Amino acid sequence: MVLSRGSLLNTRPRITSGSHKNISEIANFMLSESHFPYVLFLEGSNFLTENISITRPDGRVVNLEYNSGILNRLDRLTAANYGMPINSNLCINKFVNHKDKSIMLQAASIYTQG
Repeated sequence: MVLSRGSLLNTRPRITSGSHKNISEIANFMLSESHFPYVLFLEGSNFLTENISITRPDGRVVNLEYNSGILNRLDRLTAANYGMPINSNLCINKFVNHKDKSIMLQAASIYTQG
């Protein structure tokens, strides 16, 4: 694609643009491959897997809920493992037939500590 000023744009897809990339888009891109390994390792307070309470220095208690969209990024990431359990090995092979190939797909195994 060319802009009006004549600058050439790179139209090549950017697969690793974000960890929350829709798994279906990546799976479609991988149809030309024979395997699909996919594992995420997460760390930090944005990736809670259970509710916790934190006491601030001023004595106020703050409750963090693991399923709150305000603090949690897992809602986007769990689309990659189809809502299956976190901190579990989900490397169960699923096969899709495409043209003359049998392609192995896997749900993302998401590992986190927070």
